[in-house]
Order: sequence, then structure tokens, then C-alpha cells
Amino acid sequence: MWLCVENFQHNALYDNTAARTDLGYCYTIPFAEGARRVTQWLTAHNQIEDYANFPFYDRLIEAWQRAGKEMAQALAADDLP
Repeated sequence: MWLCVENFQHNALYDNTAARTDLGYCYTIPFAEGARRVTQWLTAHNQIEDYANFPFYDRLIEAWQRAGKEMAQALAADDLP
């Protein structure tokens, strides 16, 4: 449980408004291109982990999917205000 508290207590989205306003920052590489480059670099440097070595991730995804379904069912219930 502590891991969830630690990971989700802060917003993980980056907003570059302050950098744009204060520093004149302007990105020059579109997100998709940047993601492609990072993936290529990670692959070339053997930095992408083999998911088979981390079965916990499968359990985590399954739990997340169950929680999402339960939440959707609860929100669809007629007894909500």
C-alpha cells in the first residue's frame, strides 16, 4: 500500500508553461518522435527489461483491470446521486 501512496501522491504530468513563459522554451521534437527515439536508444543499449522476469507486473495489470471494472459498475449503479 505504501508504494501506491508514494507513487500517486503527486501529479506525474509535466506542464512546460513556466518554462515557456519564463525561459522562452519551445519544444522542437514532437512527442511521438521523441518516444520513438527513446525506444530506439533503449533497445540499442539493451535497457528494455524482459517482462517475463517480472510476473508481478501481470498481477498488477490484472488488479488494475478488475478495479476499473468494479468502478465502472459502481458508477453505473442507479443509486448514485
